[in-house]
Amino acid sequence: MLSVQKAEQLLSDKGKLLDGMNKYKQIMEALHQTNVSTDADFRRTFNRFFVMCSRTPLYYDKFYSFLQERKDVGATFEEALEELKKI
Repeated sequence: MLSVQKAEQLLSDKGKLLDGMNKYKQIMEALHQTNVSTDADFRRTFNRFFVMCSRTPLYYDKFYSFLQERKDVGATFEEALEELKKI
């Protein structure tokens, strides 16, 4: 979890904040331009940005397959958690 001090530091550093916002925008644009279940560059960028801890290859395959299937229609937080519990 992000501490108050860390949040204040990030918000006060406009360069870092802008960099993060640009990276997020690139990820969201790429999400709809590629097959995220097979695009290794997208997966690497997503994993770094969202700080996904080391998981098994099966976990990543299932996660990105779910993301690919639902990227146009969306999923509730509950639906995503239920799907991830199956892995």
